[in-house]
Amino acid sequence: MQQFSFDFRDPWFDLGGWQIGVQVITFENTYGIDPDLVVRGEGPNPAVATCGLRWAGGQEKCGGEVVIEWDGDERGIRLRVRARHEKKIRCVKIIVAGMPDGLVFGPRLQASELAAAGTIMAWPRGGLQMPVAAVRDLLDEGEGWVCFRSLDDHVREKRIAIYRAGDRAVVELIHEDAGHEMTNEVEVPEWEVLRGDPTALVRAQVEHNERAFGLQPWAQRPDVPGWAREISFVAAIHMMHWSGYIFNSYDDALDVLRWVCERIEGRRVFAFLPGWEGRYYWQYGHYRPHPRLGGPEGFARLGEGARELGVRV
Repeated sequence: MQQFSFDFRDPWFDLGGWQIGVQVITFENTYGIDPDLVVRGEGPNPAVATCGLRWAGGQEKCGGEVVIEWDGDERGIRLRVRARHEKKIRCVKIIVAGMPDGLVFGPRLQASELAAAGTIMAWPRGGLQMPVAAVRDLLDEGEGWVCFRSLDDHVREKRIAIYRAGDRAVVELIHEDAGHEMTNEVEVPEWEVLRGDPTALVRAQVEHNERAFGLQPWAQRPDVPGWAREISFVAAIHMMHWSGYIFNSYDDALDVLRWVCERIEGRRVFAFLPGWEGRYYWQYGHYRPHPRLGGPEGFARLGEGARELGVRV
């Protein structure tokens, strides 16, 4: 989300009744479409293409290409963008202007009031359980939601930024390729913008995720062993901090498991031991019992004691 202190002079395109803009962001700068070089296609959903970009709020020009393909109408639209630049592209931003200002549906799949400074949400890290969000006017008690979702079939960074512009809101739909795949060309997976119920959007996204990633409900997964279906409690027992501070030795962890199993059957307990191998987040890959935690002997006592209790580690 970049709210410039000047008019970036992005051109807006009326696509099926939606006001759409695009920006291309490299690791050096932000670029917009050059309106003087735009070509519109033909047909009921004419594509928008440009063979040149601008930067510095339109004061400077450079090479590059953007193609916006779309289909839909004022009830809903699907957008696909291709972009090219001489520099490596970090991300591509689809901007939707004239949106309702007030409530935001997103993190934890709940609605909250839009903060004065706006908000930025991300998936798979950054608050969003899936790449979906919605906005609605604060005083609208009806179904006046405008919903947004990504139809990507790969796990790649998505950010949805929402902020006020006058008496309306602007929504930025940002796609970022995986770092090892970044080049000077990007094909943005399809974004969908539509009016409707955000809970229905969530259901549709769950179905998309199941198809795209081959997901199955827990109860139907054939790779889940029988013992895992009996787990009712996960004991996360931190062993060693990255600084070397010891929270629990191997003997301490076994004492914790004994205490837990006085209150719940051991076969229903799963023990997760972050830092069991030593300094957590500092020496990953050193998969051996750490001497300061009790060494191999202490680790063996922990494993044998857990098995006697019926606990999985």
